[in-house]
Amino acid sequence: MFGFLKRRKQQELEFMEGLIRAAAEGDSRAKINRALGSEGVQLTPKEDNHQYSIHASAAIVRLIAKEAGVPIGVNGNEDDNFVAGIFAFVVSNHVSYMIGAQFEMVSSIVIIDLLGQDAASQVNDLAESYNRMSQEGRVVEAIGQNIVKWITDPTDEQFSKLAALYKLCRENT
Repeated sequence: MFGFLKRRKQQELEFMEGLIRAAAEGDSRAKINRALGSEGVQLTPKEDNHQYSIHASAAIVRLIAKEAGVPIGVNGNEDDNFVAGIFAFVVSNHVSYMIGAQFEMVSSIVIIDLLGQDAASQVNDLAESYNRMSQEGRVVEAIGQNIVKWITDPTDEQFSKLAALYKLCRENT
């Protein structure tokens, strides 16, 4: 008899959950956009969380590599591109988590975006290296912590730390 009231209450709860989720995604996008904006980068709006995560992750890695003075993609050598790939996985992990996108999809496409179409054959090798490094050492953890710090507090000092970490990884590859 009062089933319509129960359905109405369920609809209201689902609506509120949707609003809360949208607010959280919007706040995360705002943080990422603010960090990118601090370095003069403005992304074109993307409604899809996956597309946004791909473009944001690629932009972040490009900025860090440029600041570190390390070429990537067709201009980079194998070691340059390896470091870019590891950073791409770490950045993709954090950005996709913040935005609510599927990490595996985002990270794979970011690699191709950064390194070119020929890098598609290297995605699995980079993923294995990323997984191994995540389990064995603290490098991936250090990169991730510094990415999060920069997104949360996008200062020149924090960005310089990221670039120095990138350069250090490249010099020891």
